[in-house]
Amino acid sequence: MAQTNARDIVESTMELSRGKTSFAEVTMVIHRPEWERVMSMQSWTEGTKNSLVRVTAPAKDAGNGSLLKDNNM
Repeated sequence: MAQTNARDIVESTMELSRGKTSFAEVTMVIHRPEWERVMSMQSWTEGTKNSLVRVTAPAKDAGNGSLLKDNNM
């Protein structure tokens, strides 16, 4: 019987909960002593190697994003 280590257990648990694809809409609030910034994003993932994050607000940043395809960003 193969020996299972903690890393294998955590990775398999994450894989079960992750699914093959995911979509999320999130809002991030950055608090600083002198200012506050709110940024909203949409995120799509496929497995662990492909993802797209697109900024939806504020208007001046909307449309910016990051695409990860395998190990290329």
